[in-house]
Amino acid sequence: MSPSASRLLACDQVFDDNGRYHATPRRPVAAVFDDGAMLLFARDALARTTPDGQPQARSETALVDAQADRVALGPGARTALWLRTRSRDLVELDVASMRTLRRVRLAPGAGAIAYAHDGTALVRGGDADHPTLARWEGARLVDVPLPAGTRAVALAELGAVALAIRDRTHVTTIALPDGIARTEHTLAVGDEPTLPSPDAPLVSPSPDGRSVVVCDARGLSLHRLDAPADPVLVYDRCGGPPRFSSDGRSIVTSEFGAALLREGAPARVRAPRGFVAYALDAVPAGFVPWTRVDDRGQEVLTPEGSSPNETSHMVPEGHVRAWHHATAGANLWISHHYDDALRLDQPLDAWALAAVAVFGDAGAHPDALIVWRGADGARAAEARWRQGGCDPADVILRVQERDGGVTVARMEAWSSRELRQRWWRAMVDPVLGEAPRSATAVTVPRAEAN
Repeated sequence: MSPSASRLLACDQVFDDNGRYHATPRRPVAAVFDDGAMLLFARDALARTTPDGQPQARSETALVDAQADRVALGPGARTALWLRTRSRDLVELDVASMRTLRRVRLAPGAGAIAYAHDGTALVRGGDADHPTLARWEGARLVDVPLPAGTRAVALAELGAVALAIRDRTHVTTIALPDGIARTEHTLAVGDEPTLPSPDAPLVSPSPDGRSVVVCDARGLSLHRLDAPADPVLVYDRCGGPPRFSSDGRSIVTSEFGAALLREGAPARVRAPRGFVAYALDAVPAGFVPWTRVDDRGQEVLTPEGSSPNETSHMVPEGHVRAWHHATAGANLWISHHYDDALRLDQPLDAWALAAVAVFGDAGAHPDALIVWRGADGARAAEARWRQGGCDPADVILRVQERDGGVTVARMEAWSSRELRQRWWRAMVDPVLGEAPRSATAVTVPRAEAN
């Protein structure tokens, strides 16, 4: 998140606090500021942009590709920490000029960085058996003692405390930056067998150290540490580590998509939404549906007649229907995303590009992209590209406004083009409609050279 959570960075996509997507340069984004300016990974360096995405300043050149690195903003976003994972060093930068202020060598296992509330740089490292926490003093890293039995350490952006997590229900607050262990707290967490982590719930402290958010089987709950009280469930979904914004007034969590929760806003606990209909009269021969199964406490999808050990897939957000063709090699996924998925009021071409950026593959560069409006004014876009990697496939993506949100159809196929077109006409066009002859082609900007 940006310092006041007015911008949210999720998988190299930037959204504002109303959920609207903002286009970003075709480079991995390292950090985002309240005004929309960004820090970008430029392979061998870190670059700062203006709010409209124009290059402004650049760091020194690194010796290796920087795209796997981590970045954390300091107080007032005046400085930034740059953890360079491959060269194993930590650099502090002046954000305005991108000039290096200091650097220190890291031990193996350094995995997270943050600033304490007073500007002290912190590094979390070690492994699952022996986690470590260190603060950066001058030219060296000084270990912060952890309580016996600590299994994990949780940090907040600009936080006053860290959390030493011992097991599923016990955490100890550690004052920062002096590292003094404070009170041990017992957390009330959900049903133990269904917790998302085998060792501990996903826990994050607030910057002031007075509360923590816990992600467990019930969802996301807020626990007060400075006053005994029952936890308050603030969101009924949680599948990834929750985080407070650096001002402590917002919480972000994720479960396939990100959710931003504002201080004082009503709890987002609601009844399940109505199911979106997607029914075909006939499915081409050879296709079987993906079905929900329980895989060691985790709900996954697997093709009918298969086991999770053969083929499985996490249940995607908004999942409606999916089919699999094992012999010919194809998958068709249908999902429906409600009002917080793609809320954009802009020209059709820009909407189509945003739809591909939000629902397509990271770095996807469509060979063809068309856009149109239906008779009811609903927008639709259809894109095609070649998916790279170890198992390349051709992808067809349809994003279409429907039933109060957008329906997304995606086909991945390793077979002939004739079969792909036939399957698409049989499984997508009867429900979502065929792309009209009046659809217009959209020019896709070329990826920037790094």
